[in-house]
Amino acid sequence: LADAFNKTISTKDQDLIKQYNTLIEEMLQVLIYIVGERYVPGVGNVTKEEVTMREIIHLLCIEPMPHSAIAKNLPENENNETGLENVINKVATFKKPGVSGHGVYELKDESLKDFNMYFYHYSKTQHSKAEHMQKKRRKQENKDEALPPPPPPEFCPAFSKVVNLLNCDIMMYILRTIFERAIDTDSN
Repeated sequence: LADAFNKTISTKDQDLIKQYNTLIEEMLQVLIYIVGERYVPGVGNVTKEEVTMREIIHLLCIEPMPHSAIAKNLPENENNETGLENVINKVATFKKPGVSGHGVYELKDESLKDFNMYFYHYSKTQHSKAEHMQKKRRKQENKDEALPPPPPPEFCPAFSKVVNLLNCDIMMYILRTIFERAIDTDSN
């Protein structure tokens, strides 16, 4: 990373440039997770039910799913329970079976505001699919296609200083370097 952020680096090696860009992208993703992902009881001011609801919302942002697929994709607690039954009806509506022979849950419109395209349980494929589906949905509704993340819950007191990471000199250097390279037409 130090080499990738070194301003004097000038290489024409496309493989090296690709490695640097991938490394920087992954580092920024981790920083987003550290600062923005607070949906763990004890880290953020959230309950287990809120965590489960958020997981369901993000699964259904990819596509409507049957009950079994949602249950299979939810993390289990120490008692092998997902908590699905307690919260599913708060965030989704059940659509009766059609030609396919099985009913699916669809996300309620009011739950769309909780979609975060930086959701840390998404694989790259799921991330792309969810982003595409949400932009398509917003376009159909004649809304702005931008997908800003929702405001996160507050950190618990023990983690409240995490946000100071965004103010440190190193973070300012990283952001300035990335923005300078983004506007530089000769930059890789």
